[in-house]
Amino acid sequence: MTPAPERQMTAEALESAVDKIELTDLQRDLVRIQWLQTLSWMDRRAAKSWAVYTILRLVAILGAVFVPALIAVNPAVEWAPTVRIVTFSLSLCVAIATALESFLRSGDRWRHYRRNSEALRLEGMQYLMLSGPYDDAASHRDGFQLFATRLNGILSSEVDAYFTQVAVEKQTGEQGESRSNEKQ
Repeated sequence: MTPAPERQMTAEALESAVDKIELTDLQRDLVRIQWLQTLSWMDRRAAKSWAVYTILRLVAILGAVFVPALIAVNPAVEWAPTVRIVTFSLSLCVAIATALESFLRSGDRWRHYRRNSEALRLEGMQYLMLSGPYDDAASHRDGFQLFATRLNGILSSEVDAYFTQVAVEKQTGEQGESRSNEKQ
């Protein structure tokens, strides 16, 4: 995950590079809208998902470490009620954090957005440098159609992947759990 100031600097650098390449005004606007804005949005979503995932996982991990230790403690009589309340509260926090992560799937979302962000970044960098699939293009104008086609392909597969990997699996997993609960 890239820290916010570095992401901002990168976004500004990419915007500056787009301003310098030979494109029509319409093509330049389309590059900004379709590539730069989508890349920025994916980066923000990845960062948000990473933060949620990290917080929930840390609560679950740290709580899972401390609950058994608190259970094993044999406190003095005057501390016993407090230790029981702390143990119960901490175990409840672990259960809530685990349930929220399972429901929100922030780890899956983070991986999804990060993978797509990097694919968009790579495609855009290849276009800006006229490398990779754009080697044969004499100019950015010549490579624009290929860039637009490849960019739309990435975005189309991103939508498909989101609904099959993040949204649909969530529903399938929940349905599978309720079916297995019905069998018991």
